[in-house]
Order: sequence, then C-alpha cells, then structure tokens
Amino acid sequence: MDAQYYARLFDKLLDKNLAPINHYKVDSVSIIFQTLQNLVPLYGILVICLLAFDSISYDKETGTIKNLLCIPNMRNYYIFAKTIANSIVAFLVIMLPAALLSLCFGLYDKYQMLFYPTLYFKDGLTSFHLSFNNIEVMEKMVENGTLYSSFHYNGLIRHSLYGGDRASWTAGRSPDMSLDYISLGKFLILAMILFILFVIFINSMIMCIHTFVNSKIIGLSMSLLICILEYITTPVSNTSPVYQFHPFSYKTATEVIAGTSSYPFLTGVCLLTVLILVFQALTGLKLKKKDI
Repeated sequence: MDAQYYARLFDKLLDKNLAPINHYKVDSVSIIFQTLQNLVPLYGILVICLLAFDSISYDKETGTIKNLLCIPNMRNYYIFAKTIANSIVAFLVIMLPAALLSLCFGLYDKYQMLFYPTLYFKDGLTSFHLSFNNIEVMEKMVENGTLYSSFHYNGLIRHSLYGGDRASWTAGRSPDMSLDYISLGKFLILAMILFILFVIFINSMIMCIHTFVNSKIIGLSMSLLICILEYITTPVSNTSPVYQFHPFSYKTATEVIAGTSSYPFLTGVCLLTVLILVFQALTGLKLKKKDI
C-alpha cells in the first residue's frame, strides 16, 4: 500500500510538473495552510473575542439597540448583520497578513502549489463516519493486515500538509482507503469553509453572552474563559465519538480535512450551523425583552 500511494503521488506530481516537497516549505499557498493550522486555533479565537466584545455593549450603552428594535422586523436583521460584520472583521484581521504574504510569494511562484496533491479524509465530506484515527481502530487494522504497524504512527496518525508530519514519509503513507489525494487548492477551500463557520459560531456565542450580561468586562471575561477552557479540552488527541459534538473539535479546519482529527467535515458543518442558529435565536429572544 505504501508503494501504491507513492506511485500515485509521483504520477500526479509529474502530471503537474511539480517537485516533491515537505510541509516545512513556505510558498504562496502553504502560508495560508500554516496560518489555518498553527495560528488560527488559539490566536484566532482570542482575536475574535477581543474584536467582538464591545460591539453590542456599545450599542446597549448608547441606546442604539432600543431605537433599532422600534423598527418592525429590525430585530432579526440587527442580530444577523452584527454577527456577519463582526465575523468579516475578525476574518480579515486573522487572514489578511497571510493573504498579503501569499500575494508576494505568488508573484514569484505563480501559485503552482495550488495543484500539489495532498491527502484528505474523503469519507468525512459525505458521511458522518469517524476517521480511523484512533488507537483501537488502528490495532484492528494491523490485525487485518490493512495497516503497517501502529508503531509507525505513535498511536495517532498525523496527516497534515502534504500528507504527514515527518519528511521521511510525507504524503507517502495512507493506511486506509478513506484517505485520498486532492489538490491543495481544493483542500484549502474546504478548510476555509469550516473556518468561516467556526468564526461565525464564535461571534454568535459572544454576541449571545454580551446580550445577557450587562457589563462588557464581565462579558469579555466570560467569553475568554469559555473559549480557553473549550480550547484546552479539545486537543487533537481526543478520539472519543462524544467529542464530535463539541464545536471546538473543529477549531483547526486543516486537521479535520486531512484526517488528523477523528471527526468528519460534514459533522462539523452541520454542528456549527445548528449552534449558530441556536445562539442567534437565544439572542433574539433576549432582545424581545423591553428592559434590555
């Protein structure tokens, strides 16, 4: 199986006239990946909290909300518009530096790496099945002869940029047919979709908190505390099926797409969408009260 996937990899590289690389290479495309992989999970969450905490509090202090709610059908529009506006600002603050660097690199390499073949968890896009990324499943695969040895993967399979965390077997090993190759450009589009949903989810949650809490400082403290605790309790090493219903399990979109995380992309999209709607509804119910 190792030779099979190596053959497919180099066939795709030859077809696109690309040279094999490892995930330490920095170029116009990988800079976006590295931002989503390494900066977004913690830095992004903190940025979102700090940018969003004062928006609704300021409107409450100035009486803007009361004036807006006097207008028919304005309540739902206000909640939606505020959430989207905060999400756009947060997205730009987080991704704009990487986008500018990508543009600079792109002038040199012409974005050729958009076509670089990258392993992804294909079953996670169309089903709610968990990936094979846990010790119990791996041991069964070893017994069935469909996996080399759990020793190769240190207990957890670490599929990352270009297929692996180690240059010695980068993009070469795929121990299960639930992984397949996809162009890095398509990989990043999928990761960006999940990341945008996560940003909107965080903003919806923060807005809901600040709607119920009068003090913006207390609201900020609660938001930061909740986000940091949730971040800590959802490391990539979690493989329990229960954690697929934890929204912070999808904080690193690249790991979800690549199969490093145990949880499917489709579950993340559905879960985050439902939670966004729930927080929007809770915020709307609170804004119906006259004493806001």
